[in-house]
Amino acid sequence: ADEVTEKLRGMQSGFRRGLIRNVRTFAVDVVAFRNDFEANGPGVPGLPPMDACERLRKFQRLYEERERKYEGYNAGEHLFGLPITSYPELEKTRNELALLDKLYGLYTTVLNTVAEYNDLTWYDVQQDATMEMMNKKMEEFQNACKKMPKDLRSWDAFIELKKTVDDFLDSLPLVQQLAHPALRPRHWQQLMELTGKTLNVGSDAFKLSTLLEAGILSSREEVEDIASSAVKEQAIEVKLAELSQDWAIKQLTFGQFKNRGPIVLNGGATAELMEALEETQMALGSMMASRFITPFKEEVSEWITKLSTVSEILEMWLQVHGAARRFRRLCVCGGLRFRRVGRRRRRRRRRRSKAGGGVQGAVYEREGQRKFEGLSVLCA
Repeated sequence: ADEVTEKLRGMQSGFRRGLIRNVRTFAVDVVAFRNDFEANGPGVPGLPPMDACERLRKFQRLYEERERKYEGYNAGEHLFGLPITSYPELEKTRNELALLDKLYGLYTTVLNTVAEYNDLTWYDVQQDATMEMMNKKMEEFQNACKKMPKDLRSWDAFIELKKTVDDFLDSLPLVQQLAHPALRPRHWQQLMELTGKTLNVGSDAFKLSTLLEAGILSSREEVEDIASSAVKEQAIEVKLAELSQDWAIKQLTFGQFKNRGPIVLNGGATAELMEALEETQMALGSMMASRFITPFKEEVSEWITKLSTVSEILEMWLQVHGAARRFRRLCVCGGLRFRRVGRRRRRRRRRRSKAGGGVQGAVYEREGQRKFEGLSVLCA
């Protein structure tokens, strides 16, 4: 037992000396690691963000190796009752790596996410769920930028990160407007003339990146005006389609006339039709006054001409109906009057024959002629 105890004491003494020697070597290595981190790490001023990301991953691996050694040596010092060695350089490097990981982790995530969004086809971009997803995610990134420590906000990676997020968020409302189904080929032609880029939205190769690379942000007001005009023009297009469909099924309603069948216009239904004509003509007049009428001006003019002609014909038709009814009443009444006139003329002839061919007879004849002419005018 004594031999075993002595052997263990000898081993313990050897382990203790080895630990002390390793701790001293490790302390030198930590200082060298810190110097290397400051000279060649991700925090070197002017370093491109992508290069800084690569260096960050490299020094994270090197730090993890030293952290494992530190944990082992620290446990040995506690075990042998040795003074606990501190490594301020290692702790400082750990804190800086944690901060940089927060910055470059977000930076990498944002770049990968934006690259993924840029690769979306235009069909996918037009889906409401896609637009909502992109808006939500970019707002999360923007909030994360706001929470970034102030010490990192002057770094190139943060500046580029924030610009990427802000630019993408600024472009999304324009993208959403251009994804509206109201846009027609003529509107995309206007956008191509504005940007000087080819925008073949009908192609499967047309992606979100194609649109963003066209520089729509630099012509925001003009792009918004084109998209807004498309929506207003669509409203006119829809109204014209409804008008065409509505008047395609309208019919004239006829009523029975004695035993001759349905040959006269129905008064109530025709009045409603005339009212609908007037309302439609007023609506077409309002369209013509709109500054968005240009693509439909010819069609609207044709409709105005057609409906004006229909209105005029119906008014003439109703006038003819009215005149016909009055004429018929006059003819019915006129038959009785003509018979009465005939009897009166015979009496005047008898009186004239008695009065002789002088003035009295001429007066009677003239009076009868005037009455007959007046009746003729009424029946005309």
